[in-house]
Amino acid sequence: MTFTKVLSAALSLSEAERVELVDRLLETIPHVEDEDDLLEELEREEDATDRDLATALVKDAERAAEHEGE
Repeated sequence: MTFTKVLSAALSLSEAERVELVDRLLETIPHVEDEDDLLEELEREEDATDRDLATALVKDAERAAEHEGE
């Protein structure tokens, strides 16, 4: 499965699942400490589609997490 397919599938997850996925990414990537670091890392992705999908996933998860906190 390509990175693009994984990201596309991730966008179809529920809000809670997307938040959990981003949290796991934050735990998994050693030099990434928060969502901003993760976005910076994803912006380095060379494939524009992958970069856009990944950025959308993180931003969507951030919004969902903020919504859950209200």
